[in-house]
Parts: sequence; structure tokens; C-alpha cells
Amino acid sequence: MTFDMGQKAPFRQVLPLFCTKVHQEPGSLRFCFDGKQVELTDTPLSLGMDQKETNVIDVTSIDQVPTIVQVPVVLYKVELAYSDWPKGES
Repeated sequence: MTFDMGQKAPFRQVLPLFCTKVHQEPGSLRFCFDGKQVELTDTPLSLGMDQKETNVIDVTSIDQVPTIVQVPVVLYKVELAYSDWPKGES
């Protein structure tokens, strides 16, 4: 799944969409970049993500046994990957 995202766009534009796509409540997942929690007001620029490089956001479950899902984030394009896609969706 890919989202177009500018370097100053807040993550509140894409993280809730990711949660909806993977059928998880927004409060049930934690997003981290470089060991720091990603807040909805954070931007790729404020997190110091490398421009036009693949950056990885770790996604962990808050409610269950922690499971790490790697979420590649490319500045200007935000690619979110999840291992449990419902069949027939991408």
C-alpha cells in the first residue's frame, strides 16, 4: 500500500488509513521510527527521515503480545506493509 506524502505532511494523514486497511483500531498499534514513537503530528521532516531513501517504521501491537511489522516509508511516498492482508486486497 502506498500513500503520497510530502515531507511536511503530518502522519495523521496516513496512519489511521493504515489501521483501517489492516482492520485494527488506531489505539491498538504503536508506530516507532528510530526507537521513538511516531505521533500523529510528526512529519517525515520532523523525524529526520532520509529524503528519497527507504525509511522503516516499526509497528507493534499494544493489546497483544508485541509483534513487529516493518513498515517501509519513502519520503514523498509512504509504503505501508502488513503481513495479515485480507484475501483479495492489496
